[in-house]
Amino acid sequence: MSTDNIIDFFKWCFILNYSLMCFTALIIYFFIDSMYSIHRKLGFYSGDKDNYRSLIFNYLGNWKMVVIVFNLTPWIVLKIILG
Repeated sequence: MSTDNIIDFFKWCFILNYSLMCFTALIIYFFIDSMYSIHRKLGFYSGDKDNYRSLIFNYLGNWKMVVIVFNLTPWIVLKIILG
């Protein structure tokens, strides 16, 4: 596998993960109340709505950090090192 393939791999991983993260954030923004009621009815969550919002915000923040650390950072480092 060539270094150009590895660079392209990290680039496309970042693009796809970031796009999915933005799409998920939009869905959460517009449908947070519906998601809360569905999760309550299915028994996946039993807390209050404010705690649920905090949990979802924490989830998105953690996902963003994972995408940056494991996709964006290696792509930038490889672009700098290999030109």
